[in-house]
Order: sequence, then C-alpha cells, then structure tokens
Amino acid sequence: MTEKREFFRIRDRLEIEFREIDRQEFLELEHEIKYRPSQLYAVSNRMTIAEDGRQWQGDDREVLIPYLKAIDRKVSAVLDLLSRSERRDSQAKLFTAWYGEVDISGAGLSFVLQTPIHEATLLHLKVMLPVFPYPMIQTLCEAIRHKEILTEDSTGWNNALKFLVINDIDRDLLINYIFDKERERIRLHKALENG
Repeated sequence: MTEKREFFRIRDRLEIEFREIDRQEFLELEHEIKYRPSQLYAVSNRMTIAEDGRQWQGDDREVLIPYLKAIDRKVSAVLDLLSRSERRDSQAKLFTAWYGEVDISGAGLSFVLQTPIHEATLLHLKVMLPVFPYPMIQTLCEAIRHKEILTEDSTGWNNALKFLVINDIDRDLLINYIFDKERERIRLHKALENG
C-alpha cells in the first residue's frame, strides 16, 4: 500500500531549494538525511502541569524522554549549522531558491526551469511545505529526464527528479500533505458543482 501512496501526484505551488552535488558529497549527506527527519516535533501533548509548575505525568522518567529527544534534535541542528558554515568555506555550491508550479509525489517531483538539469545529475533538494510549522523536507535526488517546453514568449525545460534518499517520516509528511491538498481540491470541486 505504501508504494502506491508514494506515487500519487498533485500539482501545487511550492518553494524549493536545490544545488548540484558530486558523488562524494552525496555519500556524506546520505546518512544524515536518511536518519534525521527535517520536521521537529513538539514535546508530547499528553503531559499535564504539576502543582509546582513543572510538567508531569506519572513517572518523571517518562516525562524526561521527550525533552531529551528535543534537546538532541536542537544540538544536532546546531552542529548541522556549524558544519554548513565549514562547507561554505570550502567553496561548496550554494542553493538555488525557486518558487512555482511543481508536480510532486512521495517518489519525486518535476518543475520547469529556464535551463535543463541533465540526466544522472545528483542534487541536494529542500522542499518547503506551506503548512504550519512550515517543514523544510530535505532529500537527495537524481535528475532522470528533461524535456524542452516551448511557449509563445519563452522556452523552458521540464526537469524530473527522483528522490534517492529521504527520511521515512519526511516522506510520510509529504504524502499526507499531498492527500490533504487533493481532498481540499475535491471538496472545492464538489462545492462549485453544487453551487
């Protein structure tokens, strides 16, 4: 079932950032992206406030675990920021920001640029989902095809990218977003039909 959900596609306007990477950088980023979700999750909402003002639910050890996980994610984020600054110093390529129409699924995406992204090019891609808390999903992609598109006023290239490495939690978040957008589109269509 998961494989089928992964290939369900929608068209939406999204903000993405991408940059070309080489095989060595792909290998350096692979473990980090695969095992560290981009989305930071809030501490459990089942906790209650104790009389002394601290959050409490039964055994203090159970309360401590979500906080330790949150601290771990924050320390990882700080280390990630520090490593990015080191990469910038070593002349790593900067991200190209782009906003526009994207055809997206849990397996990949395609979008139109003024230039082609050649087949087998490896990319580090970030997709910002426009839902609170605005997660920026990171993935490692490979360009699988590009097709020239001619319009009256310009020429562009439809570039298709396949997700090679994506965190499972991030993929589920993306798939849920896609299904939510499709349900919203169907509700709007039915409302327009019923007047």
